[in-house]
Amino acid sequence: MTTFLLQMNGKLHPESGISKPRAGDWDNDTIIMPWTGPRPSSYADKARGPDPEAGDMLYIWAHEHPDWGDGRGLTATATVKSVLPRGDDLAISLNDVSLLKNPFGFRRLDGQQSRSEVLKRIDDDRSPRLWVVSDDERSILDALIAEFGSAPSEERASQADSLLSSDPWATAMHEGSDAIKAALVLRRTRPDQDQFRRMAIARHGGRCVFTRTPVLHALEAAHVVPHTGHPQFERADNSLLLRRDVHALFDRFLLSIRPVDGTICVAPELADGPYGKLRGRVVVHQLHPRPLDFHFRQFRKRLA
Repeated sequence: MTTFLLQMNGKLHPESGISKPRAGDWDNDTIIMPWTGPRPSSYADKARGPDPEAGDMLYIWAHEHPDWGDGRGLTATATVKSVLPRGDDLAISLNDVSLLKNPFGFRRLDGQQSRSEVLKRIDDDRSPRLWVVSDDERSILDALIAEFGSAPSEERASQADSLLSSDPWATAMHEGSDAIKAALVLRRTRPDQDQFRRMAIARHGGRCVFTRTPVLHALEAAHVVPHTGHPQFERADNSLLLRRDVHALFDRFLLSIRPVDGTICVAPELADGPYGKLRGRVVVHQLHPRPLDFHFRQFRKRLA
């Protein structure tokens, strides 16, 4: 019996098309894996691995990147029920699917993937593949699941309380959640806006972060987490300098920045116009991760 980590696009490769499964969603599902190329199955050193067989064990990793399935990372364990060729693909039927209580990807691991050679490989190589998991690797994955994937609700609450006490951004966003929602509806002008603008100009070199426009009369200082009166949101790491039209679209979550790689995301209704050319452009934003993640989640929520 071989153990594999099955690395897939959760929207493309399961027949169900479900990347974020709930209980029962992947039961008896079939994963259609591309089985061409030099190494459809690999060891951690990228040597070709064996073909999967009925009875093999699987750790299932559904890519969390929006362009590759929008999954949750390590999501479930399962056994292989059957394996059948389908042209250049391989149909792997699942059995005994067990969903992790708390799926996790690279963002939650925050560098802990270095403990596992297989996880380091899939962090570098996002193509769908079966990675052979040794007994030592299996022990590491099981330990990561115990640490990140199955924390009881009381422990997660304790961790959240600890985070709030140590992270001023987490505290500000937690305490000001209602005010933030109100400010999203009405972004109001304030007497201290000139100070925030001067700070944004200095931080971003007097150029629009998205378009690189250097004309200050055309540029505005944008709050990523909107102004609520909380001083944490008046910091430079919550600011962008944007051309006026780009600022308006950013405030309406028609444009955003993907946290994982700093690329610009464009809403579908803008894709065919001049703003569509911004899609995929890498920007140097200098934002704190929390406001960056907040804005991108609002952008994704708007698309849902």
